[in-house]
Amino acid sequence: MMRITGQYTSEREQFGRAVATFQAVSHRVADCYIDVECLRLVTQQAASLIDQGRPAADAVLMAKIWCGDVTHRVSQASQHCHGGTGVDKDYPLYRYCQWARQIELTTGSSARLTGELGESICEQYMGATG
Repeated sequence: MMRITGQYTSEREQFGRAVATFQAVSHRVADCYIDVECLRLVTQQAASLIDQGRPAADAVLMAKIWCGDVTHRVSQASQHCHGGTGVDKDYPLYRYCQWARQIELTTGSSARLTGELGESICEQYMGATG
């Protein structure tokens, strides 16, 4: 979604210049980039813990939470930066946004997963003090 958006906003002109040069667009795309990089890091952390045979349940929950949130935010930002083209069912971005929604629903809602993570953290600290 980010590549498609980057290409589109670099080619699409408004007011005689590329849409990508507008501050609001560049900030929105930068936020997406940061989100994706953070998602990459938490996912690698979870995979590394699993690979090492160390406890990874909380790390996996955090990766799932980030995945759902990031795919949702990047999908919305991509569609927004494309304007009406972003919701055209014949445009490739539409399919990616549908897949992003599927991922978000498959991994579980962020609210539910955040609740599970909170319960896990609480159990860890309650067990340590009690």
